[in-house]
Amino acid sequence: MAENPGHSVPRLFADLCTVKAAYTFFDRVKARIRSSPTL
Repeated sequence: MAENPGHSVPRLFADLCTVKAAYTFFDRVKARIRSSPTL
């Protein structure tokens, strides 16, 4: 069963969205840690 080449595009897009979301979350956490000295 040959894999559809057009099928890898949505997967790549989903991966990109996941990475972007993770990066945004990380940035938010870093900003919160920086703003609150009590940790």
